[in-house]
Amino acid sequence: MARTMTTRIILSLYLACMSIAVNAQKQWTLDECIAYATRNDLTLKRSDVAIRTQEETYKTASKSWMPTVNADLSAMLNFGMSLDLLLRQSFVYAPAVVTAELPIDISGGRRFAKNAEEMQLKSLEEARNKAEKDISMKIAMEYLQLLYAKSQYRIVETERKLAAERVEMVRTLVDGGSRSEGELTEANSSLTEAEYNCLEAMHHIASARLALAQTIMLNDTADFDIADIAESNTMACDSNDVNNNAAIRQLTMKMEADKYRLKEAKSELYPKLSLTGALGIFGYSALKSGESYEDYKKFWKNHNEVIALKMSIPIFNAYTTRGKIRQATLAVRDTQLAIDEEKKNLSDEIAKLQLAISQYDGQQAKLQTLVKQREQAYEYQKTRYEGGLATWLELIEADSRLHEARLQSEQTRMKLNMSRQILALYFGSRGS
Repeated sequence: MARTMTTRIILSLYLACMSIAVNAQKQWTLDECIAYATRNDLTLKRSDVAIRTQEETYKTASKSWMPTVNADLSAMLNFGMSLDLLLRQSFVYAPAVVTAELPIDISGGRRFAKNAEEMQLKSLEEARNKAEKDISMKIAMEYLQLLYAKSQYRIVETERKLAAERVEMVRTLVDGGSRSEGELTEANSSLTEAEYNCLEAMHHIASARLALAQTIMLNDTADFDIADIAESNTMACDSNDVNNNAAIRQLTMKMEADKYRLKEAKSELYPKLSLTGALGIFGYSALKSGESYEDYKKFWKNHNEVIALKMSIPIFNAYTTRGKIRQATLAVRDTQLAIDEEKKNLSDEIAKLQLAISQYDGQQAKLQTLVKQREQAYEYQKTRYEGGLATWLELIEADSRLHEARLQSEQTRMKLNMSRQILALYFGSRGS
């Protein structure tokens, strides 16, 4: 008996220390967890890099109307027989040419390409919003799991205290000679089981806390704990709520980009027009019979200016343009189907959540009433047991039924709150 008491004292001290440690930790809110994860998540950081890369692509496409300027310098040495086959010649031909070309976008291809890159940029920004929303939802679910584990601990801790009170009550009755030693042994057994349940609940809390800390990428978990959250009352939803979802917005922007790419592909069917200008300086040196030194100087420095309007008319390019048009058309169709699928899945998920909230809300009211009734039943059986009118089995059965009702009520409350919080995340808001 002394050894049992020593073990129980150690367990009680351990549970007390664990409870004090939990309460002493800094409590993070759900918003703080999400904000910390948003700053450190690697997926979001990669999304930021992708957005910056697309910004540069868009800037390049938006300046495609500007002219291109190139400078060319070459040299050529020619020697041997001249074209008349009678005189030998040798000359150096060293031109330096600066050319500029200004495209005239008569088909709108460059404009469509710029608009496509702009929509693609917006699509990537919405994709980042979607990734952030997914991370927020995952954190919210793990946050609620940790809250549930803590609520479970509070329930089993209450049961442990009740078991400890029953041990003292039975010991007093045994000392008074109205109860047997066997009932005291049963009471101690129930207390040991309750203490074990407390330890297990503590381990569940530690596991849930570690999972949440890892999700938000928090390395130092020594002082990490979370605060309770207010229950959300989010219930209503209409078509605008679905259309404002980040995933829907991302796919909508992508479809707009695909439409512009389709127009860009169709622009390949039209002629291309450009204005070209060139300024050349040609160095020429030739030695032929009959040429004077003046002729040599005249051909050595020769300026040449060219302005030309060039048009390219597509005739046949091995079906490349037709293939691009068909691929772009199919891309628009595929994105539209993806939007329809995402809307359907989102609407179905919201409908399920709303139905679950309605069911859990009704169950919670009934379970709260049940808990009060079973608390009264337990107190009644406890009074009867102390007066010798009820057996130990009847008291334990009343306690078991009370414990079961409390667990069911807490589980339903957490499911209700979790469903409401997830629905609030779908709508872009949440309780904090």
